[in-house]
Amino acid sequence: GGATIKASGSDMSVWRDVAVLLSGPVVNIIVWALARGCESGFIRELALGSLVLGVFNLIPVRGLDGGGVLQVILDRLLLPRTSFVIQKSIFAVTVLTIWFFAVLSIIFTQGNVSLYLVFLALFLAGTEYFG
Repeated sequence: GGATIKASGSDMSVWRDVAVLLSGPVVNIIVWALARGCESGFIRELALGSLVLGVFNLIPVRGLDGGGVLQVILDRLLLPRTSFVIQKSIFAVTVLTIWFFAVLSIIFTQGNVSLYLVFLALFLAGTEYFG
């Protein structure tokens, strides 16, 4: 799911595109903030999941809203090749960092592979950088 945004070039359209991309994570964070005072533990747990999803979605890699924001801004400020190289570098550092912590998680949690699955999903989403 999600939307694909192409910047049309004007400053106003860039900020509109950024606002659209950030609207999902902002709603996730607002839901969490509103539900913090709820008496139901179940609702608070759901809201915490919403917060985690919103923050995760802000990671600046392709396929996530944070990556879309990064792309819209860099494409507006830089030449296309320079923008691509910066996005590719940020992707590589981010995915390798998640991979490192995923391996540590597997080692120290008796085989919990959840973070490794996150790494795999992000890696597959960004394979066009290296294709």
